[in-house]
Amino acid sequence: MKYRLKNQPKEKPKEGDKKQEGKFEYTFIAGEWRVTHYKNSDGYESWYEYDEQSKEVHYQNSDGYESWREYDEKGNQVHYKNSNGYESWYGYDEQSKEVHYKNSNGYEEWYNEEGKAITKEEFEELYEEVEEKE
Repeated sequence: MKYRLKNQPKEKPKEGDKKQEGKFEYTFIAGEWRVTHYKNSDGYESWYEYDEQSKEVHYQNSDGYESWREYDEKGNQVHYKNSNGYESWYGYDEQSKEVHYKNSNGYEEWYNEEGKAITKEEFEELYEEVEEKE
C-alpha cells in the first residue's frame, strides 16, 4: 500500500507553478516554493525575483526600497546593491568559502581558510587572484 500525508498536494508542483496562501504569493522555482509577492492590510507590498537556482536577485517594496544580488557560477553571492546606495562585494576560494568582503562604506575584511579574519598582507601571502570563467 501507498500513503500520502493529507495536507500534501496530490500532484507535485511543476517549475513556474503559482499558489497563494493568505497575504503571500509563491512561485515554484528550482524545486522549492519561493515568495514572490506579499501584501498586508495596510497596503504595504513587497516583490521578489529569483534566478533559475532559486536565488533572490531583486527585491522591491512599496516604500520605494530596492535591492539587487549577483551570484557566481557556484551560486555564491558576489555583489549586493540597494537603492540607498549601499553595496557589498564578496570573494570566495575554490571551495566556495568566503575569503574577502568589501563594502561601499570603505570597510574591508580578509579571511584565511578557517574563516578567521586576517590582515591584507597575510591574505596576499595565502591567495592569488584567478580569472573567472565565462
